[in-house]
Amino acid sequence: MKKILCTLLTVCLLATAFSVFASAHEAVPAVVVYAGDVNEDGTVNLRDLLLLRKAIAEGTESSLPNADVYGDGQIDLKDVLRLRTHLAYCSYPTIKSPTV
Repeated sequence: MKKILCTLLTVCLLATAFSVFASAHEAVPAVVVYAGDVNEDGTVNLRDLLLLRKAIAEGTESSLPNADVYGDGQIDLKDVLRLRTHLAYCSYPTIKSPTV
């Protein structure tokens, strides 16, 4: 059950990731950004969770990139809970961004 939950949470986080592309005239590699990678270091880990909690407590959450982990257009406690659940139930501590 733990593996299934971990897999589902990972899929949810990866499904909310998006790619940024340049115009059709220039071929530029895609940049992969993960929902939950609040500090934009290429991994989703405990540092992101702590930064998100602190920003929500201080009321500065709107300035955080990739903080809408829940995917409802708002940055609030639901995002903290989803990120915490992902980190708690997955057997690996981080999701590494692929090198581009």
